[in-house]
Amino acid sequence: GLGWIFSETDWIKRSLSWLSFGKIRGSYGTAGNDQIGDYQYQSSNSPVNVEILYQGVGGLRGDYLSNPYLQWEDIRKLQGGIDLGFWKDRLLLNLGYAVNRSSNQLIPYVLPAVTGYTNITVNFPATMQNTSLEFMLNMIIVKTSNLKWTSSVNLTIPRNKVVAFPDIENTSYAGGRSGVILGQPNGVIVLHNFLGVDPLTGRYLVANGKEDGTPIQFPQKDPYVLINPNAGYYYGGWQNAITFKGVQMDFLFQFVRQMGNREFDYWNGTFGAGFFERGMGNQALSVFNRWQKPGDIARVAPYSADPAYVYRASLYPLNNTDAFYSFDASYIRLKNCSLSWQFPQPFLKKLGLQSGRIYSQGQNLFTITNYTGLDPETKSVTRLPPLRTWTLGIQIGL
Repeated sequence: GLGWIFSETDWIKRSLSWLSFGKIRGSYGTAGNDQIGDYQYQSSNSPVNVEILYQGVGGLRGDYLSNPYLQWEDIRKLQGGIDLGFWKDRLLLNLGYAVNRSSNQLIPYVLPAVTGYTNITVNFPATMQNTSLEFMLNMIIVKTSNLKWTSSVNLTIPRNKVVAFPDIENTSYAGGRSGVILGQPNGVIVLHNFLGVDPLTGRYLVANGKEDGTPIQFPQKDPYVLINPNAGYYYGGWQNAITFKGVQMDFLFQFVRQMGNREFDYWNGTFGAGFFERGMGNQALSVFNRWQKPGDIARVAPYSADPAYVYRASLYPLNNTDAFYSFDASYIRLKNCSLSWQFPQPFLKKLGLQSGRIYSQGQNLFTITNYTGLDPETKSVTRLPPLRTWTLGIQIGL
């Protein structure tokens, strides 16, 4: 790594007196990676409880196959950035960019189930590139004898893509709904282009992929569109600390730009005509915007118990379209807020204490989002959202 503090040069000091600090930095390095679990080069077996023992001994079940030819996954990382300080460091700016390339990747190779194993970990000649742009700004907004207000903002924009995967067409990672595609981000999904509900029949429509764009009805294997669930993804936070005499308030806002899915609709929908998941349970509110008669413009097909209307009486087909993954799940959340009062020195002396304060703290206090599911941070109906908590306490030092 190399760095240059250019603010120490004489001509910068003479010409840019408002620049209190300036540094350009860069680094390059290689490292190995073996995050695949322990002893993957050896076979592993686990005991199995059986009713009939063989010579008084139970059975064994194979956990994974050995691979004595495993090698280190190769990681090469290039970083660069600039750090700036203004007006005696009342404002600090940090910008950084990193490129991380991982090759000789350790990933599972799918095996036929008749072998007794589903996969074996091997080194693939695949290369994955991850990049990140990072921004951080620290500010001293107010600084007096009684009042101080500091604020900081950080932003991270990560991206990735598959750079190389020789002979991918002969692996299980090619094709399919979530196959690996060269030049595309890892995790890209192949889906139908959803066009809504046919106003005449009430059935779901997808594009036919031709120039005329004539829609076709479910089910249909082709055509498809590529959806990147992480398109436009970034995250960051805004931290503040305000102190007035012995009173201090801190708060942190977390913000995330992300795409979500309609998992809430999916899990509360149906799997087919007349087969309601989890019994005759309640459905998502979105089903109120359903097709009812010819001419209706709707996003949801009607429910029906008639088996002839398969793929018509269900929200489940949306799982195979871009409509399922093109939902904005961005949010801004007050992640943490605290208020404390430091006991004044005369009061501490009277009580014979070294220090003391009263504090109150809250977490996950409110969220601003258009997400219609349970929580945009977890994006799940099977996991609890972050809990809203309040804490009140007193801290004393003797």
